[in-house]
Formats: sequence, C-alpha cells, structure tokens
Amino acid sequence: MACCFGGKRGSRSIRHHQTFPSDGQERQQPIEMTHKQSESVLDRFHLHDTTDPTITETSRAYGTLHFSSNDNKAPFLCLSKDDSPTDALEFVEAMMNAGAQHRFVKPNLVLSVTGGATSFALSRHLEEALTKGISNVVRRTNAWVVTGGTHTGVMRLTGSIMDSLYKSQKNIASPTIGIATLGVLAQQEALLKGATVNHDLAGKSKGVNLDPNHTCFLLVDDGSRGKFGVEIPFRAKLEKAIFDKCQASIISIVIQGGVGTLDTAFNAVKERTPLVVVNHSGGAADVIAYAYYLFHGEGSEHSSLSGKALVGLVKKAFKPKTQADLNKILQRVFDCVLDRKAVFVFDLHQGGPEEFENQIFEAIISTNPSLKTTLTTAMLFDRMDVVTRRLNEQHVTEEETKVLSELLRTALSSNKPEFAKLLLNAGASVTNVNPKKSPVAGFLKAIEELYEEEAEHNSETHLVRLVQLSYTNTRGRALSCLSILGLVDDAEERSNDGEYNVARMSEILWSLVGYSDEDLKAEVTSHLAIKGIIHEEAVREKLALNLLFLWAVCLDRFDLARTLWLRIDRPVMKALVASRILAAMSAHAALSGTYLAEERKIMTADSRRFEDLAVGVLDQGFNDDTDKTEKILKPDDDEGTSPVHVAYVVSSLRFLAHPATQKLLQREWTGNIGKSLPFFAVALGLLVPCSVPLYLYIFQPPADIQEKGAERTDDKDGILNDSRFDKFMREGARVADTAKKAVKRPISLGSFVYRFYMAPSTSFVSDALSHIALCLLFSFYVMDEIATSITAVDGVLIAWFLAFVCEEIRQMYDYGIRNYVSILWNQLDLTLLGLYISGLVVRVVNLDDISLQLASRGIHTFVAVALWVRLMRYYAVSATLGPKLIMIAEMTKDILAFVCFLVVFILAYGVAAQALLFPAVPFSAEKVINVLYRPYFQMYGELDLEGLQADSGCMGDLAFSQCPREEVRLLPVFFAVYMLIANILLINLLIAMFNDTYARVKEEAETLWRKQNYELLDEYRHKPLLPAPLSLIAYVVRLALWAGKHVHKCTSCCGPTETTVVVQPKRNEFEATCAERHVEQTDKQAREAIQTCVLDTNRRVAGVQDGIHAILDRLAAFQAVHERHMTHLRNATGPNHNEPDLGLSRSNSVSSLQDTPSTNKRFGPPPPVFIPSRKYPVADDDVTRCSVDLDCVPWIHVFPDYSPVEYTHSSVLLNPNWADPTDPKGIGFNEKMNGVDRTSCGGEYEVDRLTGRPRHPRGRTGMTGRGLLGKWGVNQAGDTVVTRWRRACDGSIMERDGKRVLEFLAIRRPDNGMWAIPGGFVDNGEEVIETLGRKFLEETMDKATTELTDDERHAVQQLLSGGVPVARIYSEDERNTDNAWVETTCINFHDATGHLSSKLEFKRSDENLLNVAWLPVLEQLGLFASHSELLRRVARHHDAYF
Repeated sequence: MACCFGGKRGSRSIRHHQTFPSDGQERQQPIEMTHKQSESVLDRFHLHDTTDPTITETSRAYGTLHFSSNDNKAPFLCLSKDDSPTDALEFVEAMMNAGAQHRFVKPNLVLSVTGGATSFALSRHLEEALTKGISNVVRRTNAWVVTGGTHTGVMRLTGSIMDSLYKSQKNIASPTIGIATLGVLAQQEALLKGATVNHDLAGKSKGVNLDPNHTCFLLVDDGSRGKFGVEIPFRAKLEKAIFDKCQASIISIVIQGGVGTLDTAFNAVKERTPLVVVNHSGGAADVIAYAYYLFHGEGSEHSSLSGKALVGLVKKAFKPKTQADLNKILQRVFDCVLDRKAVFVFDLHQGGPEEFENQIFEAIISTNPSLKTTLTTAMLFDRMDVVTRRLNEQHVTEEETKVLSELLRTALSSNKPEFAKLLLNAGASVTNVNPKKSPVAGFLKAIEELYEEEAEHNSETHLVRLVQLSYTNTRGRALSCLSILGLVDDAEERSNDGEYNVARMSEILWSLVGYSDEDLKAEVTSHLAIKGIIHEEAVREKLALNLLFLWAVCLDRFDLARTLWLRIDRPVMKALVASRILAAMSAHAALSGTYLAEERKIMTADSRRFEDLAVGVLDQGFNDDTDKTEKILKPDDDEGTSPVHVAYVVSSLRFLAHPATQKLLQREWTGNIGKSLPFFAVALGLLVPCSVPLYLYIFQPPADIQEKGAERTDDKDGILNDSRFDKFMREGARVADTAKKAVKRPISLGSFVYRFYMAPSTSFVSDALSHIALCLLFSFYVMDEIATSITAVDGVLIAWFLAFVCEEIRQMYDYGIRNYVSILWNQLDLTLLGLYISGLVVRVVNLDDISLQLASRGIHTFVAVALWVRLMRYYAVSATLGPKLIMIAEMTKDILAFVCFLVVFILAYGVAAQALLFPAVPFSAEKVINVLYRPYFQMYGELDLEGLQADSGCMGDLAFSQCPREEVRLLPVFFAVYMLIANILLINLLIAMFNDTYARVKEEAETLWRKQNYELLDEYRHKPLLPAPLSLIAYVVRLALWAGKHVHKCTSCCGPTETTVVVQPKRNEFEATCAERHVEQTDKQAREAIQTCVLDTNRRVAGVQDGIHAILDRLAAFQAVHERHMTHLRNATGPNHNEPDLGLSRSNSVSSLQDTPSTNKRFGPPPPVFIPSRKYPVADDDVTRCSVDLDCVPWIHVFPDYSPVEYTHSSVLLNPNWADPTDPKGIGFNEKMNGVDRTSCGGEYEVDRLTGRPRHPRGRTGMTGRGLLGKWGVNQAGDTVVTRWRRACDGSIMERDGKRVLEFLAIRRPDNGMWAIPGGFVDNGEEVIETLGRKFLEETMDKATTELTDDERHAVQQLLSGGVPVARIYSEDERNTDNAWVETTCINFHDATGHLSSKLEFKRSDENLLNVAWLPVLEQLGLFASHSELLRRVARHHDAYF
C-alpha cells in the first residue's frame, strides 16, 4: 500500500493543527499496515460484472491519481456499493497515513457537502460567505469533508475551498474525501487497472473528471455505466461508520442541486444527520428552505408562504414530467423538513456570512445535546452564550464535574480564558485534569503535556528555544518533594521525566526571575511554602492552579493567566513575578533576532500589564481599607517573603513608589512609633539615652499616638515621605476613617523606648555617625606621619574594618552573592575593604621598610577617598539629595560616553603635536605622558602657547614665525582644530547629554530613590544597633545563636522522626476581592472605551451618509433637469417611429413562483373521477389492473372491450370474522343489518342480479372481486383528525395569508410509506366512534387503554370527548375494486391550547423515520387516499389555512 499512496498530495493530507476531541475521543497512533494486512483488507472489496451486476469479483483497482493540472497526487479505491463501509473507512485511514510523518487525528466533525453538479452558479457574496464559513468550521473542528468528488459544481467549489485553506494554514490535516460513481467517470479502464493513473482534466476521455483538490477517492461500482447516484446510499453508510467509530458529528450541507441532491438529503435525514441548507443557492436547497419556512415559519424572508408557491418552486427546480413525479418530489421534500430540529437554513440575506457557522453549530448540538458535546462544540465555535446558558440551566452533578474538568483541559490548551473561567466557576477542578497521551493519571503530567503540545504545534515558539538554551537538567525534583508529602504517587513521579516536566520548567522560569531566595522560589514555582495542610485535595488544587498560572505566563497567554491569577493565593506577589518572567524572556536569547521584534514587543507589553495588575490591586485596597492593604504587603509570617520584597527583586518601581507601600515602609523605618524623628533627635537619643522618653511628649502629642494596627500616620517630614505622598496618604486615611473609626490607644513609655532603639532609622543614624567618625579617624591616620609600629589607631581601625567585613558577610548570606554584588554601594564596599586589607598587609610585612610603608600609605589614600565618597550613601534618605544621587549616577554614564569621544581627539592631537615638536627625540615614556597630559589640560584652558612656541623653536615676534622647520607651522592648525572640537563641539555635546539625562531621569529619579530607600530599610532592618566597632559583639552573639540552631537541627535529624502538622494559612480574602474588583473595573473601562470608539465611528459614518445623500439629491436634481430637457427635445422633434419596442416590463422580467397545477399546461385539467393505479398495492402478488381510459370509467359509457382482472387476496378468501362470505348473495346491501352498515354516502348503489355483487358507484376500476377489502360493497372506515394550532418557536400561532394554520396528527403507513390520518375499518357490531378511539391508540401510541398512565388516560378522554363530525365521503383508495370500495367517516378532535396533546407520548420512530408526527394542514401534502379532502373540510370548519 505504501508504494501506491505516496506523493505530494498524500503527504499533504496528514498535516494537522491543534484539535479538540469530542466525546470519548482519543488520538490514535499512525496506522501502519504490512503487505499481508493490506492484501487482507483489499480482499474485502469487490467490483461488479458490467454484463451481470449480480456477479462480483475481488477488487484490485486501487492506486494513485496524478493530476497534471496542479501536480497533486491522491490515492483512490474502486469498490462495490455493497461492500462494508467500516472496511472502507479503515482503508481511507490507511491511505491518509501512508508515508505520514505525523499522527492521525480523529475528526470532531464530518461535513458532507452535496449539491449541484451542472449549471452551478452562485452569487459572489454567497460564494465568499460559503468559502469563509466552511474554512472557519474546518479550521475550528479539524473536520473531514466528504463530497461527490467530481470536478463539477459544488464538489469543485469545495475542493477549491479546501485547497485554499491548506495553502493559508501550514498545519492543516483535514482530508477531503471524494465518493463518486465509477460508471460515470472518465478513464474508467485506467482506474480499473489500478496503480498510478495520470488524470488529465483537459483530456478527451468521455465521462466526468475527478477534482484535483481532494485528498482521496472512493469510487463506487454497481456494474452499470453512465448511471449517476450509485454512490448515494454507500456514502450515507460511510458517514454513519465515521460517526460510529470516531464519535464525530455529521452535518450535511445542501447547496443548490437536483433530484439526486434531494435523495441525498433524504438519506441524511433518515440517518438522523442534520441538514444545513444554503438558501438562495438555487435548486433543491431553495426548495427545502422554502418548505422548511412553510412548515415551521421560522426566519422566513417571504411575506407570504403557500403550498402553491412551493409547487411552483418545485416545478421550476426539478421540472417533473408527470403529476406522480411532482407528488413524489413533494413527498420527499416534506420528509426532509418534517423534523424542525433536522434542518437549519443558512440565509445570507438575513444573518450575514457568520450565520453559516452558527447554523453548523446549532446542527451539531442538535444531534447530541449532552453536556460534554454542547460545551466542547461551544468552545470550538467561541459560543460563550451557550456555555453560560447551559451551565446555568442545571445543577452540575459530581459526575458532570469530572466532565467539566476534562473540558477545562481543552479550554486551557486552546487558549480560551473566558471558557476556562466559566468552567472553574461551575466547579471544574484542576486536580481532576488528566493527561491524554500518558497512561499515568495526574495533573502534573497533564501540565507537562500542555507544554509539549505548544512545542509540537508550533516549532518556532519561544518555548522551544527557551528550553533549548536553558542548561538545567532537572528531572522530577519538585515531584520528589511532592511524593514525600503524599501529593503524588511513585508512578506519577517516575513518569514525569520528559523534556518539559514541571520541575524543569519551574527551574527555567525561576532562573528568569534572577533572585536566589529559596523561600520565594518555593512560593512561586511549586507552592511548597504552604505551611499546613487542611486536607490533601485542597493542597493539590492550590499547587495545580499555581503551576498552570506559570504555564500560561511562560506561553505569554495573558488573558488565560489572568483568569488563573484570580484564583491563586497571594495574587499581588504572583503578578509581580509574572511581570519579571515576561520581561526577562523578552530580553532572553530565545527571542533574539529582528524577526521576533513583534513577539518581544507583545511580551514586554504583557509584562507591564501584570505589573499594572499588582499596582491596581494595591490601588483598590488602599482606597477601600488602608489597614487591610497593609496586611497584603506583609508576609504570612516573620520568615516569609513579602510582596514588597518581591517588588524590589523584580524591580517594580511603581509598586515600590505606591503610597500604600511607602506608608508601610515609613512605619517600619520609624519602628512604628508614629512620627519620624529629626536626625539630630535620633543622634541625641543615641548619645544621651535619658532624652528618649522626652520624645514621647515633645515630638508627638499623646492624643495622636496609637498602637500598631490602629494608627493613621500623617507625617510630612518623615525620612521616606514627601508632600505628594502625604496628600495621597491623608486622602486614603480620610476615606478609610469614614468607613471605619479606629480605636486609639496611647502607647506606653517602655514600648516607645523599645521601638525607638529597634527602629531601622535609629540603626541608620547610628551607622551614619559611626561612618563619619571612621572617615575622620582614617583621614587623621593617612595625614599623620608614618609610624614604624602598630599604634592604638591601627588597632581601632583594624577592629572597625573587621566589623565592616562581618556586616558585608551578613549581607551576602542574607541576599545571596549575586544579588549583593549587583548593588553599586556594595561594590564600593568590597573595593575599599580590598584596598584597606592590601595596604595593611603591605605595611605589616616589614614595619621597618620605609618603602613598604610609603606604598601602604598610598594604597590607604584611595581608601580614604572611597570612605568619603561612601558618605554620600547616607544622603539617600533625603528627599532633596536622594534623587540627585540618581541623577549623578545616570550622568556618569554620559561622562563615560563623552570620554570615549574625547580620548580619540586627545590621542590624535597629542601624537601629531609630539611628532612635530620633537622629531629628533627618541620614543620614551615621557613622550607618551605628554601625548595625554598637555592636550587634556589645554581643554580646560591651560593653553601654554608660549611653551608650545618655545618647544617648536620659533623665535619671531609673531606666533610661530621664524621657525627652524617648516612642518612645525602645522602645529597651530592642529591645535586650533583640536580646541574647536574639544572645547566647543564635545563640551556642548556633553551639556546637551546632561540636559537630556536630567529631563529623562527627573521623572524616574524619585521612583528609583524610593527603591534605594527600600535597600536601606532592608539592610538596617537586620543591622545591629551598636555602631562599629562595637557591633563585633552583636556579630559574635549572632554567630553563636546560628551555630546552636544548626547543631539542634542536626540532633533532631538523627533522632526519631515526628510528623509535624501545621495549620494552612488562610487565603487573604480582601486581597482576592481587590483583585476581582480591579479586573472588573479594568474590563469595564475597556468596554466603555470600545463603546466610545463605536459611537465615534457611527458619527463619522453618519456624516459620510449625509454627504452621500447630499450627492444623491444633487444627482436627482440633475436627472430631473435632464429629463425636462429631453422631454422638450422629443416634443420638438416628434416621436421616433424607428425605435424598436422590446416589450420588456418589470412584471415580465420577474418570474413568479405562484404557478399551480391548474395553470400549468403540462398536466392538464384535474381528472373528474378517481382512477387507481394499475399496479395493485399488494406485496406478495403481482397483480395489475386492466387499463381503463378516463372517458370509459363511468358505467354510463359503453366499454365492450372491458375485461377486468378478478382478484381477491388469499387472506380474504380464508373468510376471517371481518370478511364477508365468498358468495355475496344473501347480503342485504344498501341497509344496516347485523351490526354492519352497508349504506353509501352517495346514495343507493346497484347490485348485479346474476352474481349478487354490488357495483362501484363511481365507475370502473379495472378489477373485480374484493382485492384486499373484506366486505362486498361499502367498507366503512373511520378517520380521527386530531388537530391543534401550529405554533412557531416563540409560541405564537402561525398564519398564512391572514389565516391561522392548523396541524394534525399524522401516521406513516407501513405498506406504502405515505402519510395518513389515523383510522381504520369499522369492525362488525362496532360504532364509528369506538373505531376511532381504538385505532387512535393503536396507530399513534401503540398502547392499549389499560397501558395508559393516569395522566394519559385523562388527556385521551378529554381529547376524544369533544369530537365534531366533519364528513362521510367516498375514499379514493388504491384498494378499491368494481365490487368493493372504501367510504370513511371523519371526526375532528381539536385541542385548541395544545395542552392535552402535549401530555401524550406518541409512538417512537422506527427505521430512522418518523412514524407519528404533527404535520401542517396543507393541500400539497399528498396524503393517502382522500385524506387531503378530509383536511380541506376540517380547515374550512375552523376557518384555517389550507
């Protein structure tokens, strides 16, 4: 097989894109068949002998079609119409997978497109709408498309659509299967030989060509040649086989078409396949659409609908030759539209192009309205309204919750955040999301598959490059931790070793954060920082939500990530981390390259959006309740990580500068004593501790002092505050105080003193004073004479710097070396420590060596400079000086850029000057120094022109005159150019750069300053109060405590293990509420902005329309003037007799659909009498009546050659109790006798005196005897016409031509398939009313009276108690003979409200056809016998439409 089905088109058919499984759907592995297996499959297919179709032989007609028109290749198979469709489906799958490089994916939908093959023409707008609609449906559902396969009509259009779809979508695997009749195709002989067939569309071979844009072909054979439609039954069976195997919905699309299309549509309805009919495409589609509107009255564009118009439309579309053909077509049309839920009409004029997708969607859910199918299909078609309505309609059971969890997996993989939100709200659990490909259950494996699917479906995604460029090989470490906690089993742990396992992805994403905080890492990546477990499922759900959030962030699916973000713990912190991850990914090597600029731009924008979420939650909370907002910013415990610290880690400057953050930092900075003390007051408190208690009353009134948790700080002069912050903070405090009045409690003196000394601000002042003292002492040390021994000053400095080293080691331990080194001030600290230690080592090597002492002093000079520069760090707390430090740092970068330019011109001029001045002096270090020295200082104004002239040897009165060498005269030229560039150009460039930097940094300086302040707060929060070198005592104590803690931990590990049960921290509901409210407000603002744009667009469109109307008015005025001039001209010249009369009029140019049989001369006038068909309606005998001309039917006309067929069925000859004896003599005709009514509605009838047989009052029928009828003469029957008003979907009564429409309960007769009124023959001794009730129950409900429920019995009694006799008429029954005929009595039972009939459960469908149905009362229904006449009289009785 593989050798036959290769090639270009074969490989094309299996390319696929992301799909969404339907009910019970799983992806299959590629179908690979060995040669023996392929031969076994081929043995199942057959071909018919053309001379004798009953003879079949095994088919070997399979191979590859090569289309020269587009160089496509497609496999084909010739098979019998009687072959198994399941085998054919297996072969189709094998054909599509022959040489495939990807897996075969089951479809979610099968589109069976049927329609016109010849004279096919659609309007441009309709063709565009169909192209767009079919393409979108296939793209959404990965649908298979089935057509007739030929290069004509709708099949050609469908092939073109699918070909265009393939070219525009590189990952499409939606096969287009052509099922055609072999006997009508071109190149039949070549096809029957198999192998490779070159199919030339322009060839001269007779027959129909196959379409080159199909994926594969099944060519159906029945032995005939030139006969169309052979494939129709097999096609329906194949579609049913696809449904059975793939559980994919099947939709039949009807576009234009003729009688064959009508048959295909009927077979589809018979197989319970819904029809999507394209109205205004012509042919059968328009007929079915009109009949649907006529039957159900939904969405019709026609102002008036009638059966006569439908008949005219049928005549125009199908051109039937006889009345019987017309009736047959009408019957087939009515069968197609009988079920309201089986037909969906697409009308471009009413719904627009997008309505096609809506009709397909409605058709799918009509076939399988289960929760899973409905929600899955709604997700495929983005129908949020359907999902919302379905989830709100009913309470979701526990079993359905599992279904919702499966659908959640689909919503996540397809990036549908709104659907995921609805499913989560409805009770879907993330922990119940299981993988599809792995046999191991578990949400961790499912999340790994989500990563893998993104990598598989888009090999160019940043995820693939990110993993490839990451050097982590983590395999399951996080799972090992989870296994220890009992959250996953060992099988799940062992299974999670893929390239995209959650442990590795967590490592990769955390590396993007760029911070070595293990607690924060555990909180962000695997959520193992949860300290307690309420129950296992709760922990699993939180873990799963957090990991899914990371997955969505990694894939940069912002909307989906935001949906999950609203459900995870600590959303503020997670939003900040997500912002950092996206910002880092946008700068990662995985997104390098100009072709990824747009992706980087989107990722950067999403990073800002996540930061906006965090800041927005803070805004919302700060406006609502400042105290609760403060709790959001704090960690869960003293050792936890706070969102403020995370904001610092991820460099979220806006978050750090937020008033709520600054308020919290201010309180922590001051030790929560209520007011920031001046610098001098803190210094005095350190030097004179007895002055501290006085501050409680001097700097803050007692009435304003509050305990922590109830205070409102309103300080203008705090270290971290400024006027703008105070104004914002006071406004927030005012709003909060309005809603909640805090209870003020005076702070105690002891608490105040304790907080004062434990405040970071106090440690800061202590350290600042200590550093000033160190600067002064070290300055004295370097300016004093060199001592030849270690002095007391040396000892103090050594202790001081030792304390300095201890503090730096503490910071490295707390923050991590990488984070520590990233801070500029720490780099300066390391530099001066290194210089001091180097100088100290050089000095103590040999105290008597004066050269070493001088070298040490030189090194320590740089230390002194560094110490004084480091003093600027303490300026950072000042609102005035702090931002200036930021500007200085930024301007330093400008100076570096300036120096890069300057050094070029200095070297250029310096080298030229030294070469011209000292050509005879050899190269030396002095020359190198002069190259840099003199030009550099000349730039600052030290020109030294006399020195230049002296060096040049020019001794004249004028500058550079009387020079010994002529080349020296070039020196002033070089000098002038150098000064022009250096002093004017570069200096002004530097000034411009400073101005630009100042303007740019001025907006950010304050924000950056606040970040520096947090660094100070974080540093001094853990720094000892004692200044250096006394802080050495505190470090010794801390070292001892640290050692004891670790020794205790080791002892505990060696001892018996105890299970620690801790309480799980409660979710901050206030934070979650603020997040939800912020998202709601953001979405509301976005909607309002869209509405504003729409209104603005509408105003502009209205303006354009006004302009167009003005132009049209002018054109109308111009046309009126032109017509007046033309009238004057014609009047002046007289009529033009040479102008031909075309005879065209509006009425003649429009064809009417109101043709009726009475006006159509094809059929002639209706016959005056009823002539039964010559073929008698009996299945077990072949009985044919003799032919009787129309004029010879009445008995009054002489017909000497009349020789009727004598026939009485064998069942009647057995003389059952319902039949008369064989000899009619002795029967009293024309009277009621022995419980049998033998009177006729037409009066007294004749009885042959010789035979005793009654004679048919209407004339000859071509048959004598009784046929199938039991009684001689009149066979009394009764018909039950149960009616009610036909209603539309909205409950209103349908109207036609101003009259209400009735509907009646009809049954399908099993003998001929015709629709009829329930009824039957009256048994001996039985009244008609009894017959009606009995037959009604038998034929419509298939129940006896004793089997009815109480409600049904009551409804039947009420319904049949109010009957109204309509008529007793002669029945034009096909069973009538010359001696036996049927007359019926009709009684109408009308259910005006429809309540009674709604309580009855009627007979179910059999053989996929409706056997009992409510049909509209229409003249054109073509009912059995004279039932149409009965309905006419019923309609007249109710004054209803007919």
